[in-house]
Amino acid sequence: LGIMRQSLLFGGLESIELNQNHKNPDLRLFEFGKTYRKVEGKYVENMMLGIWLSGRRNPESWNTSNDTVSFADLKSSVENILRVAGINGWSCTSTTTAQWSDGLQYSLGKKIVARLGVLDAKIQKAFDIKQPVLYAELNWENLISVLPKNAVQYKPAEKFPPVRRDLSLLMDKNVRFADVEKISFDAERKLLRQVGLFDVYEGKNLEEGKKSYAVSFILQDSTKTMTDQQVDSAMD
Repeated sequence: LGIMRQSLLFGGLESIELNQNHKNPDLRLFEFGKTYRKVEGKYVENMMLGIWLSGRRNPESWNTSNDTVSFADLKSSVENILRVAGINGWSCTSTTTAQWSDGLQYSLGKKIVARLGVLDAKIQKAFDIKQPVLYAELNWENLISVLPKNAVQYKPAEKFPPVRRDLSLLMDKNVRFADVEKISFDAERKLLRQVGLFDVYEGKNLEEGKKSYAVSFILQDSTKTMTDQQVDSAMD
């Protein structure tokens, strides 16, 4: 505490340690604040966003699993922030540093906008934290500097109800859901709002090299309530 902090990490670990010692191990924490560094003789101040995940994914209950938070949970949180900010087309590379034993780095051009990963075991041990910690930091100033200059567009909330149709599709293993999604939107540009994948099956009773997808389609007309004929035509 005698120097200006170079990272948000350690303040968050102190909070995790305190909560753990008070029997509150399931945590999702964030902090938005400044860090300070000396670069080529000059002092640099950066606004950062730190995110920490540790413990169970869901509160303890008879009808929920005891799964712990995962790397995918943290990755999803960071990517959602980037998408909400309107940032797309980032590059993602693996990274290993003194902080992360296994991590990812997100960049846009030459600017690093986010880093995330599993906290190194040595740091975790130094804080006497009993369970794995996932940590992400976003360089907010770099993120702001690469925001698209798009004008915000608004439209009224939809007045007419959506319709959902499901299809079970048997396809080659090398076909990705992204391919199905693209083909669907290419085929129905006017009414199709969303394509979702809610089940994947491979194995028994399917021929070699095949898999089964259960795919949902949300259709909606912004001008009127859809008829069965409209929906059937779109699905065909």
